[in-house]
Amino acid sequence: EKLSMEPSAQPPAPMAPGRSSNAVGGGPAAPPTAHPPRAVSQAAQRQPQEGAPAAAPAAAPTAAPEGAPKAAGPPVVKQPTADDRRNRETRNKINKETLHNFLEYREYFDSLDVDALVKWGPRDVADQFLQPMNLGSLAQIFIEHKISGRTLLGLSKQDLRAMKILAIGDRVLISNAVKYISKIQTRKERDRIVWEGATPTGGVAYYDSICDCILYKCFPCACALTRWRLTPTGIRERRDPPPCNACCKPTVNDYKDIRFLKDVDWRWEFQFLCWCKRKQMLLLFDHDQTVGDADEAHISHPDVGDELVGEIQALWAEARLVAD
Repeated sequence: EKLSMEPSAQPPAPMAPGRSSNAVGGGPAAPPTAHPPRAVSQAAQRQPQEGAPAAAPAAAPTAAPEGAPKAAGPPVVKQPTADDRRNRETRNKINKETLHNFLEYREYFDSLDVDALVKWGPRDVADQFLQPMNLGSLAQIFIEHKISGRTLLGLSKQDLRAMKILAIGDRVLISNAVKYISKIQTRKERDRIVWEGATPTGGVAYYDSICDCILYKCFPCACALTRWRLTPTGIRERRDPPPCNACCKPTVNDYKDIRFLKDVDWRWEFQFLCWCKRKQMLLLFDHDQTVGDADEAHISHPDVGDELVGEIQALWAEARLVAD
């Protein structure tokens, strides 16, 4: 009893498994306790066991063959630096100042004779093109490169850079002036009058009857006129009422685009029982190519002939070439 009541200083030694001895107090023996498996460290797992085959080493990445396309990655966006922003602001400032300066000289270019410009020499370009824009310091460069009036209309910014004109403002100013002069030349060429005339006119053969001839000759204020104007873009027909009846009848305008010209020719037309003859030009226009509706224009005038017909054919060919 004394031994069972006093705690022992040391815990009882564990019994060997399978031994069935009675505990203190005569009770049955407790079953053996199952201990959980001990955790294996990662270092121990990495160590190969004795007798196990060694793991194969990891394969090294193979290099791509030459000429193979590279994998497309995300596009690299280059951020503008402070120098890029400063250069952009400088260019914008130069362009605004150059535009302001060019607008001051535009009146001078409007009054310029473009037809005479193509006959300029290098000295004329320096005196009549550079000096009005306060660019006389570049005169020697233009003279050395033999920039004539005809060459001036074809100058580009790359040409000016090749001529060692370093100032960006001067290059932009010269380029804007050349473009403006080219527009003036194109507009004048488009509005150029190739031929102009009025019908009826001329001798008796160019009137429908002898009475009409007498009426037009004696009382022109009571007779209507048809005015024709041929330009590189088309033919304009204007039918004016008699001056004494202008308030009652309106003026009728008709325009025929030369791009739709189908055929042009001229012929001799006999009048008054073959007593006299007149020249008549026939122009055939096709305004709707899908339907085929045609429009004709008859011009009876002494100026009609092979020369005028040939010029109309040349204008038609040039207009179709530009349209194509």
